Amino acid sequence: MNDLFDCLNSRRPQDMQYNEAEHIATLKVNIKWLEDCCTYIESLPKQRQVCFLSKPTCGALRITLHSTVALIDRLLKSGFRYVLVEKLGQDPLELFGIARHVAGDGGQPTVQQFLFIYRMLSVNNLVRPPKRASVDGSGPQLLLTLQGLFDKEKPSTTQLWAHTVLKIVRWRLQSPLSISFVRAASGLCEM
Repeated sequence: MNDLFDCLNSRRPQDMQYNEAEHIATLKVNIKWLEDCCTYIESLPKQRQVCFLSKPTCGALRITLHSTVALIDRLLKSGFRYVLVEKLGQDPLELFGIARHVAGDGGQPTVQQFLFIYRMLSVNNLVRPPKRASVDGSGPQLLLTLQGLFDKEKPSTTQLWAHTVLKIVRWRLQSPLSISFVRAASGLCEM
């Protein structure tokens, strides 16, 4: 599995520790292992099939590995010397899916709605504590609590930290890149 993750996380040509033939061979070995693992799990009684790898995860990983091998093969035959596969994941699609889900009814947000949702998700990830955190933070109430720390006379370390978090939140909400993106999409930006 370590070799598989090395194959799927290649970012720079300097990171490539072996040639592409070995890269593809490693991917194919892991595809075979995955198929054997899925076959073994399906042969178990139902109550023992609850494993670390669910059927949807197994299927998604199988599709990812097969398509990665096919893409690398095609690009190498087209004349590429190497293929860096780190950015071939599904994370951008998952983020877009989350934004569509948040949009509600039709799930087809406009550019302005998508940008607003993106900003809100960015801020939410900054201010929301982890699930098992020892603090209680529920969105806007957490921001109000952070703002309330500034009502005292002398700023403490906690107040300075809260001020930094508030600055980051404001920056994320008023990012010039985001504003220019909306203007360009709306046709308000001169090119």
